[in-house]
Amino acid sequence: MPGIFGGACASRPLGSLSLGDVARRLTAGTRLRISSARSRDGSACLAAADLRLMRGSGLVHESDDGSLAVVHGTIRGLEEDDGLPATLLELYRRDPRGLEGLSGSYVLALWDAARRRLVLANDRFGSRNLYLAIAGDVLVFAPLVGALLALPDVARDLDLGAVADLLTFQHVLGDATLLRDVRALPPASIATFDASGLRVRRRWQPVYRPERSARLEEYADELGRRLRAAVVRSASSGLRPGLPLSGGLDSRALLAVLDGGSMEMPCFTYGVAGCLDVLAARRLAASVGAPHRVIELEPGYVARYAGELVRLTDGMHLALNGHATALQQCADWCDLLVLGNGGDSLLDAFWKRHDARPGSEAFVRGMYDLMSCGVDGATARHVLAAPLRDELRRGPLDRLRRRLALYQGETAADVADAYNAGERHWRWVLQGVPAQSTHVEFRQPFFDDGVTELALRAPTALRTGRRLHVELIRRMTPDL
Repeated sequence: MPGIFGGACASRPLGSLSLGDVARRLTAGTRLRISSARSRDGSACLAAADLRLMRGSGLVHESDDGSLAVVHGTIRGLEEDDGLPATLLELYRRDPRGLEGLSGSYVLALWDAARRRLVLANDRFGSRNLYLAIAGDVLVFAPLVGALLALPDVARDLDLGAVADLLTFQHVLGDATLLRDVRALPPASIATFDASGLRVRRRWQPVYRPERSARLEEYADELGRRLRAAVVRSASSGLRPGLPLSGGLDSRALLAVLDGGSMEMPCFTYGVAGCLDVLAARRLAASVGAPHRVIELEPGYVARYAGELVRLTDGMHLALNGHATALQQCADWCDLLVLGNGGDSLLDAFWKRHDARPGSEAFVRGMYDLMSCGVDGATARHVLAAPLRDELRRGPLDRLRRRLALYQGETAADVADAYNAGERHWRWVLQGVPAQSTHVEFRQPFFDDGVTELALRAPTALRTGRRLHVELIRRMTPDL
């Protein structure tokens, strides 16, 4: 699994802490390469497992005063800078608040030697996984919970609440993991660890503020312009880009904004021979003259790919989108996948009812019913032991209530859509994306800041039924 990893202690040298086993767990069977450095005083070690396809990504920088910095991913405006970690360290030194304004797809770590402080930060949607654990007085972090278990001092106690959430929603709520003492770094967060302990602050979260009057055509045209700019920017890194294409509207919209442009992008579709996705994608690619390849899934692919995805996501993704790991095969033809993730969470209404107020019990229970897709009470009584069965009865509903209370909006639809975009989609989909990035890089244009800001202004009526998707495609590339 690609990403950054390491450890830090604010009060003493790390001593015998070795990250070799962590590195081996992250790189087994992949094309990832390791870079690491230990601070001069021995109090911190930063490392990365990276494909080294993006300039500045995956290389550890050490400054003259012994501070360290490492980045995995890309930061808008700094993509072409081979000294990306050094630039970020200088930005932080001038004003630590400068990290709050970064945009792109990234996760980073800085060791501030003068303050004996570790800083961790990620992008708005948490597209690069990072998990944290405190072992004694040492903070350790890695892109896989399983990799952290290579360190003997990380506790192995299960979090029964997280297990109950997983069984109920097929994803874990909040920043929890299946281990009680390991947490995920939430999206758009800055974490600091020093002598005062660990503090995690979220710097941004989505809030829908729909405009009162808007024309569908104007929104669709503006979305097309912003999405095209994001796609072109994503694919202008010098890497060979590719577009995973299905019959769905997210990837079709990306193909629509590319049609007529100067950039040719090959398309890839996975599926059983003759399935609707393969047939639809073949016709779509042909209609705009785009090269198209099929990654054929053989009988038994569900068990094969689901098992691999469970391993690569610490058991927190069950079988969701397990077949997408077949996109690892695209590394034979391209370096970078341009994904449609985010189009459905940002631009399609998650809550479609009009009979509840935000914060009301009817809203909370409605969201619970909408999201529940796992073990029901009757099944639980037969197959689960008493402690977990009891936790399952009430815990997931109470935790969902607390998570929803963190999101704002004038209507239930606005709150539900903000929660879906800012949290549920992160745990439901995005934490599985790195399962394919062990061989090929990825970008997600729907999460570009310009696209996101437009989506958060879109009236609920335009977010319902993918109206903006359909109108964008109709106006830009009617053949699709």
